[in-house]
Amino acid sequence: MIRATKEHAWAKINAVKTPVLLIMGSRDPDFENPVEETDFVASQISCSQLVVKSMVNGAGHYPHVEFTEEVARMTMDFLRKASILPN
Repeated sequence: MIRATKEHAWAKINAVKTPVLLIMGSRDPDFENPVEETDFVASQISCSQLVVKSMVNGAGHYPHVEFTEEVARMTMDFLRKASILPN
């Protein structure tokens, strides 16, 4: 976790070259439309070979706390797709 302004993050996001897993809660109160937010962020990461978007239905801002097992499963699936973990 880092603390950065949106401007700082957007200035650096296109430099990401590693696989990316975006996880967001469908009821995140910080975003008017979490699906559109996730789509937008994914569209800004053009240098990465793999960008996976995962929406946790019913979760708020902390899906990893609210739906731990589901997020763990999503993470493991992503790591396998990214060839970071063996099948």
